[in-house]
Order: sequence, then C-alpha cells, then structure tokens
Amino acid sequence: MEILATGAMKIQAIRGFIAVIIVRTQKTKGNQGLSNMEWQICFPDAGHWDDRKLREWLPDEVVQRVLAMAPPSPWKNEDQITWALSSDGAFNLKSAYQSLHTNQNPSDHIFKLTWNWKGPERIHTFLWLCANDVILTNAQRFRRHMTLNPCCPRCQSGEESIVHVLRDCHFANQVWKLLVPAREVENFFTGSMREWLTSNLNRKTEWTYYFGVGTSSLWWLRNKLVFEGKATDPRAAASHIRARTRDIIKAMKKTNLPKRNHNSLGNLISWHQPQEHYVKINVDGSYFLQCDSASCGGVFRDHMGRFMKAFSCILGNCTIMHVELWGIVKGLQIAVANDLQNIIVESDSLMALQLLKQEVQAPTLVQLLYKIS
Repeated sequence: MEILATGAMKIQAIRGFIAVIIVRTQKTKGNQGLSNMEWQICFPDAGHWDDRKLREWLPDEVVQRVLAMAPPSPWKNEDQITWALSSDGAFNLKSAYQSLHTNQNPSDHIFKLTWNWKGPERIHTFLWLCANDVILTNAQRFRRHMTLNPCCPRCQSGEESIVHVLRDCHFANQVWKLLVPAREVENFFTGSMREWLTSNLNRKTEWTYYFGVGTSSLWWLRNKLVFEGKATDPRAAASHIRARTRDIIKAMKKTNLPKRNHNSLGNLISWHQPQEHYVKINVDGSYFLQCDSASCGGVFRDHMGRFMKAFSCILGNCTIMHVELWGIVKGLQIAVANDLQNIIVESDSLMALQLLKQEVQAPTLVQLLYKIS
C-alpha cells in the first residue's frame, strides 16, 4: 500500500484494500497487528466474506463487486497484475484502443448513450437527432432561411431551440414537473442540451424510458399544435407519457432475458446417468441485465437420475466467467459439506473447462481456479 496524499492511497492488492478499510474505519495508528486485523472482514476457514461488516463500511455497489471475488487466504496464490479493461485480465489491443479513443473524444459519450438506448426505434432515432442538434425547430428553420419567425409557436416568449421545446417552454416545464421525482426537480431544468441528455440517459434505471418517451412525445405534441392546431393539457400529456412508458417497459422486460454463456458445438446435449454410486452436479450461471447482477445454481442427482439437492446463489456484480466458475465452486463446497465422495460436475461453459485444464490463461480468475483445484 502506497500513500499518495492526505486521504488518498494506492492499493496494489486485495489484502491492502482490506487493510485500508480497517485502518480508515477504526482509525488505527501504525500497522501493528495489521496482518491479523485484515481477516476481520472475511472468514478464511469458511472461505467467504463477512458481508455484514462489508455493508457497514462500504456502499452496496462496492459490496456486490467484493462478494463476487474469492476472499484472500494465506494458502492461495499471490495476487497478480491484470489488465483492468478486459473481463479476463489479459491485455488486448481492442480494449486499449477503445480506452484511448474515449479519452480523446469525451463528447462521444452522448452519442454512445443515445445509440445504446433500449426502446422503440422511432424514439431511439429521435434521441440521436437531438444529440446531433438537427431537429427542425423554428430556430433551425430560421438559420436555414425557411422562416422569418424563430419563436416558439406555443409560448411566443423565446427562440424555439431543441432544449426550449423539450424542456424550457412553459408547457414542457409543466409536463416534466408531473413526471420527474420531486427530489430531482431542482436539478432537472439545468445544463445545455447535451448535458441534459447525458445526465438523464446515463442512469441505470427505468427513468431512461420515461425520458425517451417524454422528449419524443413533447415534440409530437408540438407538431400536433403547429400542423393541426390542437393544444393538449399538461396533465393529459403526462398521463399519456406514463401509460406509454409502462407499456414499453413491460415489452422490454419480456425481450431482455437473462444473458447466459452458451458455448455450443452444434450437437444435441442431454443428461447422461453417471456410474453407480456416483453423484452428478449440473451447474450454470446467468447475468441479469435489468438489475446488473449475476447468480449461479446447480442440481444434484444420483446415478438413477433422482433429485438429491439443489442450490442457487446471488453473486453480485461480476463477469459471466466468474459466474460459471462460482457455480462449480459452490457445487463442490456443498458436496464436501455433505461428505459426497464420488462427484461428477457438468457445466455448459467450454471456456470454464479450458481454464481448469490450463489451456487458456485468465489472471483475474486465479483465486477461483485455486478453490476448485
């Protein structure tokens, strides 16, 4: 552990990370007895973290990442330096290029957010046009000499820019106040168009759906006023946006099924009975996009195919390869706890099998592989 500045530390390993937590929380002076203190947030004999203490000291997002890692142990291999921009810890040119490209073009972030927005293509395209500032408002038409009046057709109180018609116009303002949570209203009506889009599309909540539907609906209602002369009450507009958003969220939840790691070779796979007196454990893992969380599970069967046990476990925030290996680890731990001697473990992950056979290298998975071996 290296002290960088007052209150800032560079932590080189998970053991150092644990030591920092203990020191900063308990305000311990010096490092006397630190090697013994670091084990206070995990149970090395049982092989798992003390999540109760972790949740006392750390935010839930960090806890989810810590719980997905194998806890430190003096019997395991030393920590290794890994490449943080890849899931397996190995350096590759693609991730390095993307990192450099992102650093050189910070404004591209808004385009990435609009491009990755999940929902109807019509709204997706509209958000993209907003980010590029090409929506044909009266201000745009005035600059292109298509009109002599750049003012807002609804309020007539200012130039009709994109941010005006979607946020600052009194009509849009009233609609958003009916949709935005009360605690966020104060900060919602600030920033430039790009800043406003970024802050709302960057959230990992259902609000991104409400925002996308809300902006596109406000533009649609503006056109309805201009071309049909029909005005809409703000409450009716907000109610329409809520109903439409709920329908979209419901539809998206049906399409966003859990991501699973399938390494199929194109042949049919079925369950085969093990030899007599053997127990077969079938394990698998899934990543849930909606809650950004992963879990694993497995089923124990005897040589006749009869059900013996089953397990499932929420792992937190980790890669799919961590999930597959954790499934094997949890299955073996249960087998050992129940004194099951003759064990066969089946997984549908070819990469996990290659890792166990040491056919490929993955520095970030060393501790999990050690637990299995």
